[in-house]
Amino acid sequence: MQLTENFKLDEFLNSKYYDIDQQSDVFNSYEESCEVLFCNIERLARNLQVLRDFLKKPIQINIAYRPVWYEKLKGRPGTSQHCLGFAADIKVKGLKPSEIHAAIEHLIVQGDMEQGGLGLYDTFVHVDIGKNNIKRRWDYSSK
Repeated sequence: MQLTENFKLDEFLNSKYYDIDQQSDVFNSYEESCEVLFCNIERLARNLQVLRDFLKKPIQINIAYRPVWYEKLKGRPGTSQHCLGFAADIKVKGLKPSEIHAAIEHLIVQGDMEQGGLGLYDTFVHVDIGKNNIKRRWDYSSK
């Protein structure tokens, strides 16, 4: 299902980090709560579309929606914005994570993207639009 000009729902549900059984379970978890999750993922996709249009480059979503059971399997508390469909870990070919991060900050300041969480890592950027649009920032890059 197409969410925006350049993003499909499957991009937010599929991930190379899931094995075959987990991927199937992710789809099942989504189906159980799809009304709420769909709205959240669609909103996230609209924000990422703004970023894509600004960068004029495709965005690769490493992982977006992560069910609570997957978070707990990985030793996490299950309270991530990913569990609500509000977050994505992204890359853009040809750009450093710091450049993507800076572009998102610029778009937020301009009022073109929603305020939320923004995390800088060595190989990707985390972006989320959850937690009532409260500004949250972190840097786990080695610089």
